[in-house]
Amino acid sequence: MTETVIASACYFPPAIFFKHFHRAENILLDVHEYFVKQTLRNRAYVCGANGKFSLIVPVKHTGGQLTAMKDIQISYDSPWQKIHWRSLTSAYRNSPYFEFYEDELLPVFSVKEKFLLDLNEKILQTLLKLTDTERVVTRTEKYVHKYSEDETDIRTLSDPNIFFESLTDVSTKPYPQVFASATRFIPGLSVLDALFNVGRDTFSIL
Repeated sequence: MTETVIASACYFPPAIFFKHFHRAENILLDVHEYFVKQTLRNRAYVCGANGKFSLIVPVKHTGGQLTAMKDIQISYDSPWQKIHWRSLTSAYRNSPYFEFYEDELLPVFSVKEKFLLDLNEKILQTLLKLTDTERVVTRTEKYVHKYSEDETDIRTLSDPNIFFESLTDVSTKPYPQVFASATRFIPGLSVLDALFNVGRDTFSIL
């Protein structure tokens, strides 16, 4: 078992992230890395009737300045929480386990966190609990470019391009999805997709 896995703080991370979390004793969130747009730090991929789509958390503009993840603030100019929850309900209300998890997840879409980091860490703690993968989660004290070989660094997977390319080299076990008859199995989605479709068996497919 790896002692520590270093990860970016992501919004409803892909199920495969939890394979790494399960193999580690501790999870270290990099809060000092720069926030990069169009990454999993503020977006998640799920599946609806028309296939894969993204849920994006809007953030306040930084004036083009490089900003540490810990300092990124969420924008509430649009009712994105209601939109995200409505989208999830529409996509998964007919899934076998949606009703089992909605009460646990609703607070994420009702409490207005100021910082994206706080929202993502709250989401991670909730998902770790729901996937029976409870671990110690801590934050970095400074930015470290390269960690030791006995630590697992998955920060690059927060880039969707790198992440989805890596799926060709990762054994992804298919599981039932609501719209599989129309879209076929879609790998690399948020762990929410697995939870809503297979429930506690999410732990075994990881």
